[in-house]
Amino acid sequence: MARVLQATPKLAELFDMPLRTASTGVTLNPGACAQWLLESASMEAAVQQLEVLALERRITVRHYWPIYGMAVTSDADLGHGFRILRIDTEFLHERAKLRDAGVPWRDRFPGHSTVLAKDVELTFHLPVSNRPTREEANKFWSEIELARQASVGLLLLASDSLVWAGGNWTACLKPDATSPNGGGFGLIGHIPFQAAEFPKPLDEDQLADARKLFDQYHQLPLRSRRVFARSMGAFTRALGALDSYEDTLLVVVALEALLMEGEPLESISRTMALRGAWLLGKDPGERAQIFSQIKQVYKVRSDLAHAAGVAWNADGERQGYEARHLYKRVARKVLEYGYPDWDALVLGGAGWKHAESPPAPAG
Repeated sequence: MARVLQATPKLAELFDMPLRTASTGVTLNPGACAQWLLESASMEAAVQQLEVLALERRITVRHYWPIYGMAVTSDADLGHGFRILRIDTEFLHERAKLRDAGVPWRDRFPGHSTVLAKDVELTFHLPVSNRPTREEANKFWSEIELARQASVGLLLLASDSLVWAGGNWTACLKPDATSPNGGGFGLIGHIPFQAAEFPKPLDEDQLADARKLFDQYHQLPLRSRRVFARSMGAFTRALGALDSYEDTLLVVVALEALLMEGEPLESISRTMALRGAWLLGKDPGERAQIFSQIKQVYKVRSDLAHAAGVAWNADGERQGYEARHLYKRVARKVLEYGYPDWDALVLGGAGWKHAESPPAPAG
């Protein structure tokens, strides 16, 4: 008899058809079922196991994102449901389980040793009438993607290494097995590995800094978190750029998103320069210098956008370096204090919304 298994919200899209049960004489564990979700290795055997899981009503989907150019000496908890995992402590063991279960394996994690993992709990809904709407599913998956963009960016702020989270999404089902898998029907796409140097392991100070940044990010208001995550997405994509002018273009776009929060896009370069100078400058002289730097890097952004890098030269390379440096400083300031009320600051009032406001700039 045909039964339709629906899990909310993302798995509903993967099970958008009746699945007929049949006895195949093959028993696959939950990890192997997850492999089927991504590889379509054995539909009938997977359905049998999924029916068992459905009786438990709640399952956990673990999302894995490969981190290129970053290494850790051991697994680390970052808080808020995020962990950094070493492939050789979990992935290789689970890959062997899949191989022993007779499930095809395609290695999607070459050339690096670290992944970022987040567990998300889902609920099975039977019958079909309880299935989530596509809008609900898309909203959920959008939040997962924002979490990925923000978390990878936060790791980048805490590390001097080149960091990039692969575009492929991965997932597995548990409770009694955990199995990392690659692929995902191209839901996000694949970004090629481009590490510029051998990764250096994160030290304890960098891990402590990463945990602090994760805490600060989750204390921001929802709107600010979304703005920050989108900005971080552009910033981390810059690391996968094929050339330096595209890298710089993405970095300045990210800086624009960070500094133009809540502002109509008019006189962008001047507004960005004023806000950046106020956030980072400690005195009139330093604020004037930062104002000039941001105006210059935004001019590079405009030149790149309109001329596609035709006039790219060594000066542009230097501006790209300055843009990345400015972005990291602004991002840390926003994480620490939140966004100020810009109008109140300009008018001389107490414009900071955060409970612990920074000291007012001198002068």
